[in-house]
Amino acid sequence: MDLYDALPKESLNTVGLHEDLEQFKQVGRIVNGLLTAHCGLGPESSVLDIGCGIGRIAIALTDTLSSQGAYRGFDITPDAIAWCAREISPRHPQFQFVLSDVFNSSYNPGGRLKPQDYVFPYGEGVFDIAIATSVFTHLPYGEMRNYVQEMHRVLRPGGKALATFFLLDGAARQHIAQAQSTLNFVHALDRCVVIDADVPEKAVAFDLGEIQSILAQQGFRTDWMKMGGWSGRAVEGPDYYQDLLILTKE
Repeated sequence: MDLYDALPKESLNTVGLHEDLEQFKQVGRIVNGLLTAHCGLGPESSVLDIGCGIGRIAIALTDTLSSQGAYRGFDITPDAIAWCAREISPRHPQFQFVLSDVFNSSYNPGGRLKPQDYVFPYGEGVFDIAIATSVFTHLPYGEMRNYVQEMHRVLRPGGKALATFFLLDGAARQHIAQAQSTLNFVHALDRCVVIDADVPEKAVAFDLGEIQSILAQQGFRTDWMKMGGWSGRAVEGPDYYQDLLILTKE
């Protein structure tokens, strides 16, 4: 049975799939293509998927990673991890999934672990590639800095990372002010801006310059950046919606 056919369509929102199936597939293909073009993804790569959800990227990578490769994914949503472990791992044993009981007021309000202190459950320098899609878009400043630091720790020297953000530059701020953005970032918190002051993790945006500074301080070089269409700006080529960065651990 095709893994896409096995997705639990009767309860998609409870497992983090907030899009139709074709969009779900398309995003996986886009990320797979970016990893191949910019991050050296190959059959024997070792890949960490931070906030893997219900396998949107994992499923796409099952056609790329051989039995000599390795995929590790973790997420804070129990139903998503349970589905991935049940449906993906038996078919592709090199794909393994871990549940992380990290607090998030929007996605895991009962979580025991603080995201600003969370240590990824992997050793230092063990991955060629790290992926963080729709992760930093849900983490306020302190939590974001910790996850950036942990992402750096688990990558080998020269390893690559693909990360998405909501980044505020002049154009994004202008579109928000003119009500052209799909997300209304108006509530200022500690060094970030959110759309919901009561549930800040719903969506978090950061100043572009500050993110670039933080990444450099943590030992990342930014190799490639593409701003997404969330703010209302015109985007050439495939639009991932969020802002995309390709990074190298220096």
